[in-house]
Amino acid sequence: MYINWRERCLVVLFLVVSGCGDVREDEEVQEASDPLTASIGPTADTYVQSGANANTNFGTATTLQTDRNDGGTYKEAFLRFSIGAVGTITRARLRLFVTNDAANSADIVSVPSNTWGETTTTYNNRPVKGAVLGSILSSTAGTFVEVDVTSAVGPSRDVSFAIVPRSSDTFFVRSREASSNRPQLIIDTAAPGAGQGQWSAPFFLAAEGVHAHLLPNGKLLLFPYGDNGGMDVTIWDPVGGGYTAAANMRTNVGCSGHAFLPDGRLLVTGGEPPNRHDVAIGTGILDANIFDYRDNSWTPVPDMNNPRWYPNNTTLANGDVLVLTGDMTPDDGNPIPQVWQTASASWRILGNAFRKLPSYSFTHLAPDGRVVVTGPERHTVLLNTAGTGSWSSIIASYNTAIFRSYASSVMYDNGRVLVVGGGNPPTATAEVLDLNAATPRWRNVAPMSVARRHHNATLLPDGQVLVTGGTSASGFNNPDGAVLPAEIWNPVTEAWTVVASMQIPRLYHSTAVLLPDGRVVTTSGKGTGENVGEERRETQFYSPDYLSRGTRPTISSAPTSVSYGQTFFVGTPNASAISRVTWIRLPSVTHAFDQNQRFNTLSFSTATGGLNVTAPSNRNLCPPGHYMLFILNNLGVPAVARIVQIT
Repeated sequence: MYINWRERCLVVLFLVVSGCGDVREDEEVQEASDPLTASIGPTADTYVQSGANANTNFGTATTLQTDRNDGGTYKEAFLRFSIGAVGTITRARLRLFVTNDAANSADIVSVPSNTWGETTTTYNNRPVKGAVLGSILSSTAGTFVEVDVTSAVGPSRDVSFAIVPRSSDTFFVRSREASSNRPQLIIDTAAPGAGQGQWSAPFFLAAEGVHAHLLPNGKLLLFPYGDNGGMDVTIWDPVGGGYTAAANMRTNVGCSGHAFLPDGRLLVTGGEPPNRHDVAIGTGILDANIFDYRDNSWTPVPDMNNPRWYPNNTTLANGDVLVLTGDMTPDDGNPIPQVWQTASASWRILGNAFRKLPSYSFTHLAPDGRVVVTGPERHTVLLNTAGTGSWSSIIASYNTAIFRSYASSVMYDNGRVLVVGGGNPPTATAEVLDLNAATPRWRNVAPMSVARRHHNATLLPDGQVLVTGGTSASGFNNPDGAVLPAEIWNPVTEAWTVVASMQIPRLYHSTAVLLPDGRVVTTSGKGTGENVGEERRETQFYSPDYLSRGTRPTISSAPTSVSYGQTFFVGTPNASAISRVTWIRLPSVTHAFDQNQRFNTLSFSTATGGLNVTAPSNRNLCPPGHYMLFILNNLGVPAVARIVQIT
């Protein structure tokens, strides 16, 4: 049977009575010891009852009840699981926690339909059952039962089950609304093919990462969304584990702009009014704050010129930060840019640079020191931040005549920008712009294999660009088009390669961050199905193919800080095998755009015990701050990066 990997898969379980088996207690998503095993919780469940309650819905119950003869009535229960393109499934098991003693038997039955709703399904509108898939015989209270459902489960398609009672005994199991021992679907998959890379099993992250920033100490600073956007700020160690609270007691920093200052502190601008999320979406605030990773402290700085919600921050060549766009009130953008002057800790208003731009526009520091706006509007302009500021005329326009809402833009090399996807309906098209050319023009390159919006584009140590997540369906954030396969763009061939598929959809609010060890972590994003309004906590690591090509080189020593044009020593026992040295500015990402990442290739020569590496000399191509320094061998395998500051 052919399976279209572009479709997401919903597994619907139609439960009626017991199963048997021996399983352990788990939460809905766990970090399995086997990276090819995923434990997935249901996105919806309910039970139904005949007789007087035939039109009653029980979708909020903490127990799913089934019975063939309960005082003359009949009970059945439903569960639905959302599964993506998870690769070749070798085994699938349903696990349920039994809450009552009974000696029951049941048939596991397929169900053709999966269109039922958790809060709307009743006995009178329940789905029709199909063929029997297998039978179970007994259960014991306080234990899990396990049912093999492999024959009916596949990646990237919808599939349903029923468990039909064969006796008159009652059979109760915990529902997804229970506080523990919730239902699970356990899926085992075969190892991915060569060149595909590999996703870890999903695991539960105890923080929302709608905004994600890699700090100079290698930890991630995470902002949530909603009324607790300041109180619930969290620091997470992706290597050692563990969480540290970093609450901002003054400001709701959800929907803010952010970029790193030269000393590694993070300038955070705007956000949402506190405790007014439901009534004030699109309303900005005046607040600006600086987060210091050295003591996890927040420092308020002078207010901005006007409120901003969804602004952009861009670090300039001298270490100042341009703040651009952001709504003052819904659909009324702040038209006056301003510059945070790092040395004097004060604002400079660009009063001569009036221009209304879409919130969260794509901005990059250009080779001539101006800031280029590469979307989502079709027409490209440059902002001179000197003095009171001035805008250029239009320098280029997309060949694809669309508004690339929730596209992603990345400066993948000095002065070279890739814009990919976006729009409504989404597009698969990709275009590049070379700002080094005498007359810059957008040029079409190969499209992605599938249209996307709300995806993330992440620079990799080898200079390629990883694209993850998004939706291919029309609408603001349509989960029906969730795209599970990742793709990698090669800047040399300008071609795309489809790689391994994630298991968790990544839609609006998802983030992706490159880590010093070369993996990419993806988290957050709005849920699907019945959880469409919730932020996902299920998180995954992606290990690109370069991590499976053999032994990694190592960096034994590197300076913590260098100056522009300086030649510095990087110790490595693998010097003779190193073919490339690169660095990437620390990520600071939200809403499909990284406001801080940029890539440089560094010149080097071999030396006794290591490499002599030369730092960039042009601040416009390499703004001051912290970078992940990678050395790569002749197979393209990167060492674990050292984080180095350039000043």
